[in-house]
Amino acid sequence: MLETEWHEGTWFAGRLAQEWLDKGVAANREEVAALEAELKQKPAQLLIGVRAETVPDRGVLRQIVRLSEAAQGGAVVQLLTERALSDDLSETLDHWRNALAECDVAWLEP
Repeated sequence: MLETEWHEGTWFAGRLAQEWLDKGVAANREEVAALEAELKQKPAQLLIGVRAETVPDRGVLRQIVRLSEAAQGGAVVQLLTERALSDDLSETLDHWRNALAECDVAWLEP
């Protein structure tokens, strides 16, 4: 997860029909840098959980791109939401889709 922990501890289970190793939360620059260094040393695909209710900002997008580039197997962003789809959430999801597409990062819908 980027920034904060998700209430469902196993949100990543079964995604893309594979098993994932939980690396916890990368909540600050130091933790993102440590994960990036680890990814550069070991071939792996990275699944990044982000809260879809928040509009993507440049800092988060930079972190996603850095981690995606470091992951030798590539990266996929899982958009996570607790709310049912609404006009407001739909607009925020569009922001995420557009931002991730511009960064050339794959994503999974909530």
